[in-house]
Amino acid sequence: MHQIRKIAFLLIITPFFCSAGDLVKSAIQHDEQLNIAYMNTVKFLNKNQIQKLKKAQLLWIRYRDAVCEFESDLPKKGHWIKSNIADSNSLECISRLSAERTKELELYSKLIGSSKKDARNDQIIISKSILNDKNAMHGWLLYGMALKTWPIELEESGQPNLYKRELFARSKTAQIWQELKANKAVTPDKYLDELVIIYEAGFMEEYVWAYIRKSGRTQNSLKLDKFRQWIFVNLPNHKAIINTGITVPAP
Repeated sequence: MHQIRKIAFLLIITPFFCSAGDLVKSAIQHDEQLNIAYMNTVKFLNKNQIQKLKKAQLLWIRYRDAVCEFESDLPKKGHWIKSNIADSNSLECISRLSAERTKELELYSKLIGSSKKDARNDQIIISKSILNDKNAMHGWLLYGMALKTWPIELEESGQPNLYKRELFARSKTAQIWQELKANKAVTPDKYLDELVIIYEAGFMEEYVWAYIRKSGRTQNSLKLDKFRQWIFVNLPNHKAIINTGITVPAP
């Protein structure tokens, strides 16, 4: 981050006292931690932000050095470390201010990282295969919106229940696709039409569990045998679409 001449000079001298060496070691350690915090923050920034932070950091280094130079001239109150071995006031100042700046940079990283994560979670990512099918795209966009608006339900482990998430999204997609078809706003789509049939038959829970995403444990309330018999008779050639071409990051 910044070459500390006094520290570099001290490194070539074997300290006569243990505490003098500890002060040097502490100052170097805090400077290294400051470097790490700075680089971790830069990872989240664009080019313009990097330039601004770099300028701010250089100004901060000048501020640190000026403050520590001032503190080095303060009375040492009988400190036993000889001035030709280590300037204790200056070293302690470097450690203290570097630690404070490190905390500031770590806070920047958390705030920026959290902001970027929230932005990613707010996106609906559409694959080219969906974009090429303008009719089906309406239905799968509904699916993506349902994933985004899912009222989060947690498993016993505290993790989001992704089975419930998928069930919510497929059910909402079937409901609205049915309305769009009734209003002749869309043309038939084999998979989405069959999803409506499954929903109307009351087997969406069984369908999602059996075909799309199983929950962590078998659902005792599911009528799986009855569902398998039903789909064999009513939709014998049904092929589930698992990779929908729509991606919404999980909460």
